[in-house]
Amino acid sequence: MKFSYIFLFVFTVSGQLFAEDVTTREKNQESINDSKRAAKQANREFEDKTCELVNGKMVCALKKVKHSAEKSTDKIQDAAD
Repeated sequence: MKFSYIFLFVFTVSGQLFAEDVTTREKNQESINDSKRAAKQANREFEDKTCELVNGKMVCALKKVKHSAEKSTDKIQDAAD
């Protein structure tokens, strides 16, 4: 009888430790993903602001539409995380 209580206790504690480890990994991965998305967004905004200096307005308009679509895709992915 004592053996079953000990087994149950060890099983419960090990399960909690594993669950906490997974959440820590998930939180770390989420923060990494957020940092990447922020860097990409800053790069896109920089390209949008400096595009007309280098390229024509039509090329820049297309790039801005593309960046807008990528921004909305990133928001959807972020909401899914």
